[in-house]
Amino acid sequence: MNNVLLFKKDLDHYSTASLEMLQRHLGLPAAERSDLVWLVAIHQSKIGKKATFPIGFPELSTIAAGYEHSLGILDNGRILGWGDNGAGQSDAPDPPEGTSFIQVAAGHFHSLGLLDNGRVLGWGNNEDGQCDAPELPNGTRYIQIAAGGFHSLGLLDNGRVLAWGYNYFGQINVPNPPVGTNFIQIAAGVQHSLGLLDDGRVLGWGSTDPPRGTHYIQVSAGDIHSLGLLDDGLVIGWGDNRNGKIDAPEPPEGTRYIQISAGGRHSLGSLDNGRVLSWGNNENGQSENQQGPFLMPSMGRLIKSARKK
Repeated sequence: MNNVLLFKKDLDHYSTASLEMLQRHLGLPAAERSDLVWLVAIHQSKIGKKATFPIGFPELSTIAAGYEHSLGILDNGRILGWGDNGAGQSDAPDPPEGTSFIQVAAGHFHSLGLLDNGRVLGWGNNEDGQCDAPELPNGTRYIQIAAGGFHSLGLLDNGRVLAWGYNYFGQINVPNPPVGTNFIQIAAGVQHSLGLLDDGRVLGWGSTDPPRGTHYIQVSAGDIHSLGLLDDGLVIGWGDNRNGKIDAPEPPEGTRYIQISAGGRHSLGSLDNGRVLSWGNNENGQSENQQGPFLMPSMGRLIKSARKK
């Protein structure tokens, strides 16, 4: 349930009517037209009316949304949190001296931060150990993190995945990848987890059954549904389909999907023309398609950056 918030900058390129529409959908106060980061999508249906965007701080490099809280990395390598904080999930610790956060992940009531030294810190609700990242095997480092409802995943630079936290559905029982393959991306839902292999196949564990295929380039896990992006730009969904959240609409002629994100009861897809399509539950406007272009952070860039550290 990671990286579902999108953001856009350079607000002067957009009309006043467009900004007012975003403010109305998100319940945000009016803000000056400046180089701010704007939230334009939400992870869960509730957060749209409860989230209050903090104004007047340095630019965020990446953001993540949990059940009713959000996180963003500041340009000084620290994490800003806002929204629900009943379990301390919005109170990110300062990074250890000499380190910076390079990635964040938000679960239901816990949060994770990946440091540039390859370590992971967790905070918030820890009843099931979801904040306690396992010790790294010698000579390895974490390069990606994912926070599920009550469990967590970490991708190592050797292509293996570690998992910790709640395991009622088997969502932390990571399978061994087929011989000769490695994991290159991970995603965590509430009852399941996903791992993308370097040969284009998807492995799932917990309450999920990914479609077979060898042409996936990205996966995303919602609460109890999943999305997979194929190398031809098509999106496949599986799992619970109440509200139609796995039924990706056909992109307009001449366009293709380049990134996907599964929320609690809705889904999002970014097109190569900068537009975003959405589908599923629209109780709080989370599935109302917005005008773009929108800038979506690339998970591939995050992984490559981490590997260079």
